[in-house]
Amino acid sequence: MNGVARHLGCAPMALYNHFRNKSDLVLGIGNRVSEAITLPDMTGLPWHVQARRWMSAMHDQLKPNAVSIRLVGTAPIMSPRWMQLTLVLMRSLREGGLDNDTVVMVSRWLSQIVISDLFLNPAENPQVQMPALESVQDALDADDRALYHELLPSMASTGVTMFDFIADEAIERVKTLAETGFEKAAE
Repeated sequence: MNGVARHLGCAPMALYNHFRNKSDLVLGIGNRVSEAITLPDMTGLPWHVQARRWMSAMHDQLKPNAVSIRLVGTAPIMSPRWMQLTLVLMRSLREGGLDNDTVVMVSRWLSQIVISDLFLNPAENPQVQMPALESVQDALDADDRALYHELLPSMASTGVTMFDFIADEAIERVKTLAETGFEKAAE
């Protein structure tokens, strides 16, 4: 609660005026974020196109809330709206012929790709800042400082994202999984 209060610029006890405990707060944030998400109409599209569009829609709409999403991941239960959003992806994977265990595994994997990109790609997430050279230079030797200084503009530039590439590759892998089965695709 202290970290949340600090992020909001209020006293930790002020949060208890609105929430009984951290779990209630996290569920409230999760509900608010998930209720704002709308998925595009994917009726009639091939299952793999539906899955890819689900990934893009979730990524684009969660991007402004990346810091909140990390907190939501600590929730003790999943909100009904999060489950509805996840079931849209699971339904498209079932249309691809995947068995139940594989649907669950793949939906977790594709969801992790979306969430991981939001945390790991500062160019796409303005809430994540690359540390200035001054703040890390004591931990780096001269060669590492020089390399960091050289690469920092590229790490912080906007418009550079691996999400589309990774998402497309993941969908291709899932298509192979659907065509050949889990055992063959794992080889």
